[in-house]
Amino acid sequence: MVFPPSLPDPNNPHKPYSLSRFLAGWFTIIVPIGLFAYSQTKSFMVSIASMLAMPCYAVWQGTDGMFRYRYYFGTPPFPRNPAHGVVVVNPKPLSKEKAPEVGNYSSGCCCEGGMRWRRGGKLEKEEKAIMDKALREEPIRMLVIGDSLALGLGTDRSCMPMMPETLAKEVSKRMGGRAVLWTGYGAEGAASSWTLNELSRKARKEAAASNSANNTKRDANAVEPDGVALSDTSSDYSSDDDTTNSNNLSSGEKLAGPESGNTKGSNQKSSKKNDDPFSEWKARLKNFRQTFENDIAGPYDIVFIFSGGNDAKSAFIPFYVKTAKGEEDTSSYYKEDGRGSSLFSDFERILDHLGPKMNTDFSCDSKSKTQMPLVVFPMMPPLMIPAFQYVPLLWMATPLTGMIENNKRRLQQKYPSHVVCVDAPTSEKAGYFERQEGRIWEKRQEEDVLLCLRDVTREQCQSTIAAMTNHVQTKSKVHGKNKELRYSKEKSEITQMNAPLPKLSDLKGYKEGHGIFSVDNVHPNDEGYDFWGRFIADGVFQQVPLFSTSS
Repeated sequence: MVFPPSLPDPNNPHKPYSLSRFLAGWFTIIVPIGLFAYSQTKSFMVSIASMLAMPCYAVWQGTDGMFRYRYYFGTPPFPRNPAHGVVVVNPKPLSKEKAPEVGNYSSGCCCEGGMRWRRGGKLEKEEKAIMDKALREEPIRMLVIGDSLALGLGTDRSCMPMMPETLAKEVSKRMGGRAVLWTGYGAEGAASSWTLNELSRKARKEAAASNSANNTKRDANAVEPDGVALSDTSSDYSSDDDTTNSNNLSSGEKLAGPESGNTKGSNQKSSKKNDDPFSEWKARLKNFRQTFENDIAGPYDIVFIFSGGNDAKSAFIPFYVKTAKGEEDTSSYYKEDGRGSSLFSDFERILDHLGPKMNTDFSCDSKSKTQMPLVVFPMMPPLMIPAFQYVPLLWMATPLTGMIENNKRRLQQKYPSHVVCVDAPTSEKAGYFERQEGRIWEKRQEEDVLLCLRDVTREQCQSTIAAMTNHVQTKSKVHGKNKELRYSKEKSEITQMNAPLPKLSDLKGYKEGHGIFSVDNVHPNDEGYDFWGRFIADGVFQQVPLFSTSS
């Protein structure tokens, strides 16, 4: 039985959607309608019109939804882009006795530099050993590129995109505490062709120059000349104490805080630089950023590609393709390699351009066990997105998205040694997280971050967070009143760092799986990116033997 066509086959939930399955599902709906109309009117024209009414209405719902989104939300403020950082996470889980009350991000961030996680006290002997080992070992290099999910659209309490940082933390923990240098780079409305165009660009001087000009304006009052600031490390003060002293300052205050005066001597500055225990990490992060600015040069060990959502929009509403950035830039590729203009061909071209950046020739896939370097394609979750939960839009958007996502599975089947596809999360899995239950929530609570360095100054971070928070609060008053509970407390009322607020499942108007979405009902919010990043990482770990055997 294929009715309704949006639902997966209960006997085979991973069965891929096909055009025949899509048409069969819709015929089970519209043919009875047409027969009933004919029996009542004896008119073929009325019968045909009645059959076409429902699919036409679904197209209208999708078109209306996209234009409403563009009208009401426009292009909202988003985290730093491109964004770079480095993390080191203790492979051992944080015990309940040591774990601070980190809450669920709902309290916003009352700390310096956009910190979200709190752990107090100095490094213990075992933790120092992990950090020393991370400095000696070659770091893992990770790139997250693609559409608005890579960009971090929808967040309002983090000045850096949460998806790449969350993925990096999970990888660091699974790889025994190895350092992970990560880059996040995306564009709103970017189709797969945009990703292809960016990866194939011979030089990125124009983008680098533009970014440098913007940073110059933002950095007028910045302390760090290279734009790097430490936002969260093991030297943080405890979560249950707002006071600090000279021996236990927050990392943001140590390394990115404003000077007490403008006439500091050169000896003091030199002494500060020599006493900085993170100077080598800063240098590494700066060099890593420069490799990106130089034609996204790499090399990368893991690349996550977020693509497909805007390609689905293009297939659903053809004229919407103009807003899918990059569509007009790929015609030359079709003439060069003769592969044609299909989405699968674009994915193969992406692998071609990633090969030199990952020191791998994907065309020589040995069909062996999946191993590093890895290219990961997360699947999109149309059944979860609140904006899609309207019939018959849901019945059309889900199978169309599924047919586009089939290209990712085909790519994994053709290049099994290095390509991984991760299934989309379900509302049930998200519901556990919203109730602060389940495996993914426990992984979050047990996370012991030893180092979290980000390529951003405090001033940039504060300005970005203020703009995003104001946008979400303003839109929530009109378009998402059930989201307002997050902001019901004033900062002055919060006496504890990252004090927990009610669970997402306690929000007014809560519906399972919808609490992790932003006010626009399309993009994840801060909690959503945290959940989805951990879900994707878990999916990769289950498929790659290297991760499954790592402690």
